[in-house]
Amino acid sequence: MKRQLFSLLSASALVLSASLVVPLSNSIVPVQPIYAQTETSPEESTTTTVVNGEETTEEALDYDVLRQGLIEATPMTQEQLDQLTDEDLKAVTEDIQATVPTGGDIGTVYDWLLKAKPEVFSPEVTRIQEALIDGQGLVAEEVQEIESSTLLWKEYMIFEENHREDIKALADELVAQGLASREETEIDDIRSVLLSDTPITQAQLDQIDDQILIDLSEEVNQNGGDPATVFDRLLETYPKVFEDEIERIQTELIDHHDLDEESLKNLESSILLWREFEVYEENDKEDFETLADLLVKEEGVKLAEEDKPTDDSAAIRKELINGTPITQGQLDQFSDEQLDNAIKDIMENSEGGDPSALFNKLLADYPEVFQSEVDRITNELVNKHGLNADELAELGSQILLWEEFMIFSDHNNQENFSALADRLVSEYQLTRKQPDKVIVETTTSRVDAETKHPTAILPDTGEENTGFLVIVSMVVGAIGFVLLRKKHRTVK
Repeated sequence: MKRQLFSLLSASALVLSASLVVPLSNSIVPVQPIYAQTETSPEESTTTTVVNGEETTEEALDYDVLRQGLIEATPMTQEQLDQLTDEDLKAVTEDIQATVPTGGDIGTVYDWLLKAKPEVFSPEVTRIQEALIDGQGLVAEEVQEIESSTLLWKEYMIFEENHREDIKALADELVAQGLASREETEIDDIRSVLLSDTPITQAQLDQIDDQILIDLSEEVNQNGGDPATVFDRLLETYPKVFEDEIERIQTELIDHHDLDEESLKNLESSILLWREFEVYEENDKEDFETLADLLVKEEGVKLAEEDKPTDDSAAIRKELINGTPITQGQLDQFSDEQLDNAIKDIMENSEGGDPSALFNKLLADYPEVFQSEVDRITNELVNKHGLNADELAELGSQILLWEEFMIFSDHNNQENFSALADRLVSEYQLTRKQPDKVIVETTTSRVDAETKHPTAILPDTGEENTGFLVIVSMVVGAIGFVLLRKKHRTVK
């Protein structure tokens, strides 16, 4: 560590407070005076003088203690201190004694030395000024007008707080306190142009240091590049900054717009982000359907194989999970044969061909699979939110599960029983008594909640899987039911 705070008590020399020592010109914290006014013992060094026939005794200044205090409790560096003689220290401390009624503190000594010997401190002042101007973009004239004492003390306090030199934190503090401002040209222009003319988002841009952007922009300008070149270089050099956005776009295109996963992930990240940005600019919003068509037609991305046999019913299971209240644990209890039979019944009775119809059929035929979840939701609504159990039972499992799923989807895939209770009261005129105590609403994942209520595995019906492929294909072709799967673009 460059410097440490310390506390030394000496009856014959410098006395420092154990608290943080700061200069008198900044947020004064009271400390003991330089010279302790205490009685001395015979062993202590004293100087006796005779004035008008009367003897007076003065304590001698211990320069070693004073030097240690300056190093450990002020911005003083060893290199600076080595340039100061004991005579310099004596002259300053005598001036302080004669001028400052309280005797001052170690910060006072430092400030007076700074004024008395500015040449000792000017190299450090210049170094910090240049770092603020060249590295942090502060206005040169404003930085140079800041008093050396103020600049050095602020740099020191930040050093002590962060245990390292932090010029950026110093620049931020100077700007926040109105002592300096940043140049409004270079870095602001670079960031503004990148945000308006490239796919980069504000969140991504915030992860990249100003100096990196300045250096890269200057290099690109010298070689005849443009903002697009800067973006591509950033994408190449800092891929982790962009990987979350790339994955989000890929997932949306694969899951909801039928693009082939392998083909899409083989597409260069730069092309994907630029094409998405192009569509966004044209529509002033995200449009994944248009983006998917564009990638297929112009970038060679393939569609998922539409006529591939769904011999394991994976497509049906996926749509059930994505678009209905069924949980993975519940779905795992159904065999392909049971799904096949439910689909055939739906088709024969013209009950529709989307996942909601299939879910309702499974709920009606196998209520025991869903009962523990119905009981869990009911208990939560009755015991914590004051709803009537009989009215909930009369409402029925189908409405209860669907309404809970709608609330779950509306709240970023988190349960919210308070909102569910409000909806049931509002939409179905259920009564509600006032709870005895305030309910603190908590949110949990439906998957987590379900693991607390395991249910028995259904017996296999043993039926032949005849006609399953044809019926599944018909249902998959008819699937268009997707609930509340909206994603919002990060604001640019």
